[in-house]
Amino acid sequence: NPGQLVELLQKYPGEPRGNGYWTWNDYLHFRQQNTVFSALIGTSFDNILRLQTENGAPERTVGEYVTPNYFSDLGVQPALGRFIGSGDDAWSQNVAVVSWNCWRNRLHSDLRVIGKRIFVQNQPVTVVGVAPHAFVGPRIDAATDVWLLRKPSQGTLALLARLKPGVTIDQARAEMAILYQFVIDERSARSNDPLVRKLKSEVEPAGNGFNSVRDRFGKPLLVLMSVVAVLLLLTCVNIASLLLARGAARERELAVRVSLGASRSRLLTQVLAES
Repeated sequence: NPGQLVELLQKYPGEPRGNGYWTWNDYLHFRQQNTVFSALIGTSFDNILRLQTENGAPERTVGEYVTPNYFSDLGVQPALGRFIGSGDDAWSQNVAVVSWNCWRNRLHSDLRVIGKRIFVQNQPVTVVGVAPHAFVGPRIDAATDVWLLRKPSQGTLALLARLKPGVTIDQARAEMAILYQFVIDERSARSNDPLVRKLKSEVEPAGNGFNSVRDRFGKPLLVLMSVVAVLLLLTCVNIASLLLARGAARERELAVRVSLGASRSRLLTQVLAES
């Protein structure tokens, strides 16, 4: 049910698009106090994660640090093994889930990969599962290679929520505006920045995933495509004018060809080929 997924954002007035940089306390507050979401998922990304197998050279990969409910609340089933889950809540286990492509290309499609050790950021972790081929994470512009359990001390995170059945996105926005006031009060107590009070919460559809490229470049690309369309139209008009002028200049020639027995279809074929 991807239509139930929404992204929680915050932004200053006048910004074209909000950001999803939430603290761990924000995540706990929204998860415990909301009445409109059936699930609240936290994730953060590392685009230069250092990954190394026991017998391989280190490589840069895309990593994701996720909360224990990430896979279960997205409704994803493992291709091999299991996923990170509530049993890993204590963060006592260093476990990892690898993508299908990572398993195939870097772990050589090893069917005995479950329980094996790899190194992430030079730290040993145990592979507990392989994601299905179709699942590469929530971002459109980047595919995740490895998922790790997120710890509270790991900085900010993006929040993805699932609406309860029957709850509209407008109802979610109304409740989030109230819950977000707690965040504003907490930040204002720690900061003298008057702009903090101007922050607003947003709830946006996320059924198609996170798309930072669209958010950053969507409007400039639309303007660019409009300019290209106008240029193409002008070019077509100029070419049409040239063809009409040429046809008028060749009227006598075409009349001679007709008098010599050329058919209408023969003339149309000739003109089309020349055009």
